[in-house]
Amino acid sequence: SGHSDGDAVIHALVDSMLGALALGDIGTFFPSNEKKWKNADSSIFLDFAKKKIIDYGYVISNTDITIVLQSPYLKDYIYDIRNSLATTLDITISSVSVKATTTDKLGFVGKNKGVVALVSTLLMENVG
Repeated sequence: SGHSDGDAVIHALVDSMLGALALGDIGTFFPSNEKKWKNADSSIFLDFAKKKIIDYGYVISNTDITIVLQSPYLKDYIYDIRNSLATTLDITISSVSVKATTTDKLGFVGKNKGVVALVSTLLMENVG
């Protein structure tokens, strides 16, 4: 659950992309106290961040995503997640790393009460 569609991976990716531009985070542009973002599709936020990167004269070199959850196991879905994000971001799949890990049943994540997504995105100047 979440204010929009609750997609933790895309929200963390948007934060990473905006952070790489020093523009703040997803809440700067899409505050959770604004009703118009209730149940919004996270792809809106991702498209916004992608456009900001382009507008500032950059391209995504690579992005590294770690999903922390106890279950379900994501091994069989990693390629599809990478491919979907690469397609959406207009970058090669080799520029998108996705991995999943658990907390070995520790904390709220380990008790299946939440998920954490950690993302780092590297930008390069668009010289072409």
